[in-house]
Amino acid sequence: MAIEEQDKPEFIEGELVFRTDIKGEPRWRSVPSFIAGGILIGLLLWAYLDRNVSWLHISGWNGGLALIFGLIGLPMFRKKELKEFRIDAEGFKIVWAVGSKEYKWKELEAARFETYPVINLHTDVHCFRFRVNGKNTEMIMDGLGDKRMRAFHIAMNNFLCEHEIPPECKELHSFTHLLALGGAFTFAASALATIIAYVLYYRTLGVVFGVAIMATGAVIAFITRRERISKYVLAISIIIVTSLIIAIWAFNINVGQVLRDWEKQERQLGRPPWTQTTQTDSNESGGATGG
Repeated sequence: MAIEEQDKPEFIEGELVFRTDIKGEPRWRSVPSFIAGGILIGLLLWAYLDRNVSWLHISGWNGGLALIFGLIGLPMFRKKELKEFRIDAEGFKIVWAVGSKEYKWKELEAARFETYPVINLHTDVHCFRFRVNGKNTEMIMDGLGDKRMRAFHIAMNNFLCEHEIPPECKELHSFTHLLALGGAFTFAASALATIIAYVLYYRTLGVVFGVAIMATGAVIAFITRRERISKYVLAISIIIVTSLIIAIWAFNINVGQVLRDWEKQERQLGRPPWTQTTQTDSNESGGATGG
């Protein structure tokens, strides 16, 4: 397929140059969102672990987390300003505002274009995935526009075919496979966290939230059920759910009563968020006895 005249990129010193329309933004703009996230997490941790209503405690949690997140957001999460893609007979170069990197055709093990639909936003995300020198890289194709995007596809595919670079290899996994791995990790981590919460008597919130996150991992596994690891996760999920239903039915377990018993045990042990309540109850009991 030839590139139409109106879609042709710039041709500079033997290179096809595809410029993007991305405009850089000041680094400081990314920091407030991280500070807000730090304040939110600080409030949650204060409500769960402390609950001491004093300005020192509240500002300590919020200010400390806000400072940490702000410092993280300043140097590490600045978006790279993608400026150009350059293609020539030897390979291609990706140019950012802060640097560039070159890749040789002979070093590429596999390369392909992928499109991910974003259902809620009614749009698609286009990316170029490739493996070189034992490392997988994924470039989001932002800022090219429809015409330059089409021209870039055509030019890259022509060079990939000319150099006989396959679209995939064993090490260059698809997005579905990566999503399946993420779902399996979420499922396994939440299962482990649920067990730890149960053993340490953080049962009411720990187990409830742990089971909810495990359900999220199971949903991801269902979406990616064609992947082998997702089939394992679904099988384990079915076994767990079936076993719980059988146990509840066989032993006539009252789930509501079990949750109330857990809450009572946590109050007696002074587990957050019941610490403040336990102290208040003790003071009231002591005052009543003294009176």
